[in-house]
Formats: sequence, structure tokens, C-alpha cells
Amino acid sequence: MGEGHIGSRLSRGVTSRPSAFSGRSQNKEIGMDAAILTERELSEVLKCSVAALRVWRRTKGLPCLKFGRLIRYELPTVLAWFESQSSSQKGAMS
Repeated sequence: MGEGHIGSRLSRGVTSRPSAFSGRSQNKEIGMDAAILTERELSEVLKCSVAALRVWRRTKGLPCLKFGRLIRYELPTVLAWFESQSSSQKGAMS
């Protein structure tokens, strides 16, 4: 894909949110090696809202892991899902 491809965004990394236990930012990078992400972390990687992730999860089958009320996302699985979604939309347009 072109410049806006999700993988190219990941290679730059995304700074995580501030720690709940300190007033300072952790400044850790989220990259391809960060396999399990929270909703907020994934929304930062994909440049979308948390609400959009919830809608996609409920209506379009965005794959996730549930641990009680906690929702987590496996980055490689989500990226594969996005690729399949864009491929199916291109096929439908032809």
C-alpha cells in the first residue's frame, strides 16, 4: 500500500499514555513487538477513536481478547483483519 499504510505508522512508534502511578509519561514505544494492546493504545496506532474500535468490534468482527470486562487486541491479528477488510472492499468495488 501507499504512504498511509498502517505498517508504516507502526514503524515510527507511538508514545503510550501517562502512567496511572506517576505524574510522568512512560514514553515507551509501541511497535510491532508489542503484541497485546489496550483500546487506547490500538486507537493511537490506528489513528482512530476508541469508539470506532468498539463499533468495529461489535458490528464488523474486529478480533479481540476478553478477560472479564477487559478488552485487549493482538496487533498482528488486528493488522491482518484490516488487510482482509480492505481487500474485500476493493473486490466489492470492482
